[in-house]
Amino acid sequence: MTKPSPVVLLQALQESGADALVAAIRSVDCGDLWNSIAKARDAAIEAGNVDRAAAYDALAGASSMILCASEPLRAFAPLLQMTFGSSAGPDAYRGAQAEIFAAFAPTVAHPALRARLADLGWYLAKRPDAGRLAIRGYLDCLQSLLGMRGGRGGARSAAALDLLRRACVIQRQLGWVQDDTTLLIATARKVREQARRHGDASGFVAAVELALDFRLASPSALAKASEKFAATSGLHRPDHAQTQVWETAARAYSIAERKGDADRTVAALAECHVRTADRFAKSPMHEAHWLEEAIAVLRRFKGTNERRAELQARLVRAQGRIGEIMAPPRERIDVHNLADLTRKSLAGLDRTASLLLFAEQSRSPDITGLRAAAAESLARTPFAGLFAPRIFDPKFKLASRLPAIDFGQSPDEGNLRHQILQHEELRRILVAGGQIEPARIQIVLDHQPDERVLTRLAALSPRVPHGHASFFGRGFAHFFNADFVEAAHLLVLQLEPLLRHLLVSADVDITRFKPDQTQSSATLSLLLKSDGPYRETLEAMLGEAAVFEIENLFDRAEGPALRHRIAHGLYSPWAYAGHDIRYACWFLYRLCVEPLRDHADYVREHLDS
Repeated sequence: MTKPSPVVLLQALQESGADALVAAIRSVDCGDLWNSIAKARDAAIEAGNVDRAAAYDALAGASSMILCASEPLRAFAPLLQMTFGSSAGPDAYRGAQAEIFAAFAPTVAHPALRARLADLGWYLAKRPDAGRLAIRGYLDCLQSLLGMRGGRGGARSAAALDLLRRACVIQRQLGWVQDDTTLLIATARKVREQARRHGDASGFVAAVELALDFRLASPSALAKASEKFAATSGLHRPDHAQTQVWETAARAYSIAERKGDADRTVAALAECHVRTADRFAKSPMHEAHWLEEAIAVLRRFKGTNERRAELQARLVRAQGRIGEIMAPPRERIDVHNLADLTRKSLAGLDRTASLLLFAEQSRSPDITGLRAAAAESLARTPFAGLFAPRIFDPKFKLASRLPAIDFGQSPDEGNLRHQILQHEELRRILVAGGQIEPARIQIVLDHQPDERVLTRLAALSPRVPHGHASFFGRGFAHFFNADFVEAAHLLVLQLEPLLRHLLVSADVDITRFKPDQTQSSATLSLLLKSDGPYRETLEAMLGEAAVFEIENLFDRAEGPALRHRIAHGLYSPWAYAGHDIRYACWFLYRLCVEPLRDHADYVREHLDS
């Protein structure tokens, strides 16, 4: 149902006998009412009773909508939304139909249907009498649930609390009049009490949060009740629900402006996280997560330095054990055909031609294409976006967090970049294994380039800073001889001076003045900052795609961050044999040698002399 249906008159609704259809249904879930009404509609259509079918269709549509209790400006939403349309939504009943629903609602006996029709009259037609009737209908639903025995949740369930919250929203819109709110406040108190008696932490928290949001009770009283509930023996083990109780108690004390009590409950919340970490002592990643949560909670107030230091030391120990039980997934990729093509392309070339061609094994991918592929990948796997990515460094310390992507939500820059980095990691594996390594080995077998030749090659490049050619030459020599540890330490740390040299050659001032009047040169992160003063110049000189790849490979926390991790000794020796290190060494070779490819004769003359 995507378009407004013809208006169903009041008489047709009254003669439909809808009340009798739902009279036996004890549930106050409008979805259950919809099921019965929809079946009656289908039967009326088969019988050819057009008026009754239209009446049932209008009531079924009204019953099918989702209640958006937490959104005062959007009370209802369609049950189904698709690209080509949706099920019944509130706009289908705007105008005369909403007025008719409001007039029909007082005659309906079932509290859920009465509340829904009256609420539509209030939401769409702003009739105060319909608003008050909707409140009473929702409270009747809750009274019915409070009187039920057995079952799961009852009046403390999430769906029931949504009805109570919607009643509070309407009351706030109508105005808080004492005579009208007595029953509302009493019902909210009964719901909290029922949750407390049953030891239902989630229901209790939701009921207290609702009372705090609408000031249905004293914040101090709610805080004391929450703290007492959190300490009861009914909650046998620390879990997510119990931590919510402590958080709610802290919030209530803060609203009551009782800072000391708020800090005390926050400290109790932190210890609750620690006890949860104790339960996961055999799972270091879970243990580390809960210790991080405890430390973050303790940062909220002063006087916790000693306890935080103790937990931080334990966190580091837990993170150190993660590597013992985790290993990256491995999958064999056949690159024999690509490697054969690479070797054939170098066959028969002299030393200079081979060295120049080695710099052309791959190009930095187009940014637009990378973003499009990342967006397409995220769209194909919407469930994967529901899990917020957490990126760890080689020592399993948390390096970066990214937000989750809800259904229908567009990924932000962080999500797109994370997906791009995953795609780029696969590309680097293919390029390093199928092109760079075969070409490196072929050049060594054919020409044995030594440090002297490679230093001369680096000295010819306009991108190598004056006096740094020996660093690049020695790094290239170690790279060609498969000494990747030495090559990476020599070459990766030369990236920053190379970029600064390019900027200086373009008459760009890279000096940074500090508040104490001392000076320093711009660091790599500042040089690559997307909205910084240097990015545009670097892109003009190296190309947007190359600068984007430099950022992703060497600086971005969600990626390999090679410059930071190598400079700070975060890589273990075995990591230097990986594809990222080999690709990075080749990438720096490419940056240096790239400008020389159109000057082969000049390069050959200097290398052979």
